[in-house]
Amino acid sequence: MIFHLVFFIVLTSVLLQGTSLPAVARWLGLEHPLPPTPQFSLPLDSRDSIRTGLAEITIPPTSTAVGKQIVELGLPKQVVIMMIARDKHAFIPTGRSLIRPYDKILVFADNEMLGETMKIIDGLDPHPIPGPRGDVV
Repeated sequence: MIFHLVFFIVLTSVLLQGTSLPAVARWLGLEHPLPPTPQFSLPLDSRDSIRTGLAEITIPPTSTAVGKQIVELGLPKQVVIMMIARDKHAFIPTGRSLIRPYDKILVFADNEMLGETMKIIDGLDPHPIPGPRGDVV
């Protein structure tokens, strides 16, 4: 019997407080609109403030990178391999991921480091990927 009484009191309390809280907040003047959400969480004012970009590189079968782990390639620290697409599947690589012929790798780097990466892996011409504003860095 005590369980039923406590259950009824808790349920009634939750229903009353839950439904009346917004009205009481309005009545007390505590309700404020949410601040607007920015379009981009990292506001970048100009194209010059972005010196890096994404590029998709196809690994040819003759590349020196074929059969090696990413960690063995000796890529610059500023280069991030974000994804490898292989046999219609994509995955996020680790340092132990092997590079295979015809892999498509998604690289995040600036133009200088992208050039260094191309020298290291003997990749085919990188295809720059446009940014959110449609520009290619």
